[in-house]
Amino acid sequence: MNDENLEKNLEDVYNETNKINTSAAILNNLEKFENNRPLYSRRWVWELLQNARDAKIDRQQIHIDLTVGARKLIFKHNGRPFTTNELVHLICYGSTKGKGDLGKFGTGFLTTHLLSKKVKVNTFLLRNINLKKLSFLLDRTADSPEGIKKLIEKTMTECYESAKDVEIQTTTTTEYEYELSDESLDTVKEGIQDLIKNLPYVLAFNDEFISINVVDIDTDKSIEFQLLETKKEGSLKHKIIQQKEIGNKPILHELWVLEDSNNEIEIALKASRNGDFLNFEAQSNIPRLFLAFPLLDTLDLPFPVIINSKNFKPQEDRGSIYLGESDTEYNNKNKQLVKKAAELCITLFSILDQSIWKNIHLLLY
Repeated sequence: MNDENLEKNLEDVYNETNKINTSAAILNNLEKFENNRPLYSRRWVWELLQNARDAKIDRQQIHIDLTVGARKLIFKHNGRPFTTNELVHLICYGSTKGKGDLGKFGTGFLTTHLLSKKVKVNTFLLRNINLKKLSFLLDRTADSPEGIKKLIEKTMTECYESAKDVEIQTTTTTEYEYELSDESLDTVKEGIQDLIKNLPYVLAFNDEFISINVVDIDTDKSIEFQLLETKKEGSLKHKIIQQKEIGNKPILHELWVLEDSNNEIEIALKASRNGDFLNFEAQSNIPRLFLAFPLLDTLDLPFPVIINSKNFKPQEDRGSIYLGESDTEYNNKNKQLVKKAAELCITLFSILDQSIWKNIHLLLY
């Protein structure tokens, strides 16, 4: 075998090995999520929101529509189109996240396959200056690495064969559609309950979003959360989020946010106006730490406020952050941020006028 043939042979084996290893990683992660479904059953919704957030267009906020009914779940957002690199990583698995993006490990979108192993994707691709509309099935139903590899190849073919040149995209840029089973219906219910509970904080911590709408077709119910107003009151940002349901009077969630001087970390508490007074509201059912979105295993951390930082270093399952004893970059960074949060708490309580702020004892619950 001459050198040229050897080089080609090595390259062919290398490419095939990469494909099989990628397919095996997909299969291993899907098996891990399925075998630990209760552990991951609330993560899928935050991964979809995170991907939408990372698709924000300059000067345009993101609107989300999440619709459930007729044994389907459809998630839509109006962010920017995919790049070629992002599209290939969606199909083949992996992370393309850069500075300012939240995803890191590349496994996040795979958790959404707890809803269905088949996802219908309708989206747009921006290639150079050309906008293309795409529609394809993301299929993970195989039970072997070789089977997953063949499905990836089939999806890639369907993706580029579906491409149509368009002049302008519709209001919705990306849509994911999941066919639901009896088991995944329970997973959907858990995720949506978690979403609704935490949405006031998500909108307070993420200026990228303007509104998030959840619709249940089967029960003809709709609930929308919208950031109505952000205003400065002394050292605090006062954020008002409206919760609106069909047939019910709108509910206003008032969050008061204090940031550190470097914009590395912020803390929030919830208090509603009652005449001249502000009444604290209990936050006992809200995770104490957010990395833009809730870190779900931090519910019992002993903090009287909710802490958010986009600089937290999360564990791979995004349930919590590293706070171990080892002298590592991640442990040290997270400890530094938590220390800043504690200092912010002291500042916050020193500036609150106790003649106006009432029920401060609720912060202990």
